[in-house]
Amino acid sequence: MIYDSYIKYYFLIGFLFLIFYAEKKFPLREAEFFRNKRFLMNFLFAATSYIIARVFSYPIIYVFRGLFGDIHIGLFKYIHLNYLYILLISFIILDYSQYIWHRFNHIIPFFWRFHKVHHSDSELDSSTAFRFHFGEQFFSQFFRFIVVILFFIPLEFVLIYDFISLFFIIFHHSNIKFKYDNIFSNLIVTPYIHTIHHSKEFNELNSNFSVIFSFWDRIHRTLNKRPDISNIKIGLIEMSERDAKQFWEIFFWPFKKKIF
Repeated sequence: MIYDSYIKYYFLIGFLFLIFYAEKKFPLREAEFFRNKRFLMNFLFAATSYIIARVFSYPIIYVFRGLFGDIHIGLFKYIHLNYLYILLISFIILDYSQYIWHRFNHIIPFFWRFHKVHHSDSELDSSTAFRFHFGEQFFSQFFRFIVVILFFIPLEFVLIYDFISLFFIIFHHSNIKFKYDNIFSNLIVTPYIHTIHHSKEFNELNSNFSVIFSFWDRIHRTLNKRPDISNIKIGLIEMSERDAKQFWEIFFWPFKKKIF
């Protein structure tokens, strides 16, 4: 299947080039496109996070499923539905769990130490979608294991969700002016909505937590649709643009007693 083969990387590369072109042609905000140092930094974070995900993520899910497979826990061990229904329900459960996990990263100080790395980018474009500390990825996988075990979600469906959500994450981090943003943002997370989440303003930073479906924010009253984002300030109010470009400095942030 595409989501579990090397073919997916061809789709990803093609999609990235399409997004890069759209960012240059139809920018949502004025930005210094492709500032080499931060672009490189974001993909350095991506490389370390990818290694962690490949080494720990799916192998551990296999182990957990093997250990708990004979124990009668998990919603889908009791509910017998059509394949497509289980896929749809699994997709919704996984997306909602991502909303919850994202909120945890902002509410719980320990997790925020790692997630802060993602918000330290002084610009917002498709490369920011890859700027995640490996520590955040590591802890997110354990949260994922709990969800997978509780609902006994087939690993195949986890792979499908991860494959699809990656494209959405790249899309909503991009600096693209989306013509029908106001319409589609009622269902999915768009660049306009997610740009607000990366604002330096506290109330905006702590809003718009959804990953794919934006209605989770609407349900939990965390949706923020700021009328104008042309002058929005991206990043963290505590740090300078220079600090945001120091890879190793930021890499070791979570392990310091005091970050700033």
